[in-house]
Amino acid sequence: MKQLETWPRNRKVLCADQLAETPLEAAGRQQTTLPGEKPTAQLVHTLAREFMALNQQVTQLHKATEARFREHRNFEVLTNMPGLGVILGAESLATTGDDMSLIATANRLAGFGGVAPVPP
Repeated sequence: MKQLETWPRNRKVLCADQLAETPLEAAGRQQTTLPGEKPTAQLVHTLAREFMALNQQVTQLHKATEARFREHRNFEVLTNMPGLGVILGAESLATTGDDMSLIATANRLAGFGGVAPVPP
């Protein structure tokens, strides 16, 4: 149950422990079995493990992107812009090929963060 609880807790879901208990309690009360239930359960189990592995890879990629972006000379400038955090800041560098002259004005930069009605 701890694994079921960890994912929502890490995402600040209220009452993550109760949310994790619900499907386990429902499964425990189940009396009916259906043809194909076991292979379907195995498939769901496999897909859940794959999802968890992909989620871990995304987390690692996010950490690596953030670490690399923190080393960039424009990190402070980009992340001090309201609405432009680590991911959007790194994305703006990738979009411009690190040529900030392509973003002619502060308003266009703000457009990347979605805080100005200016197309990026």
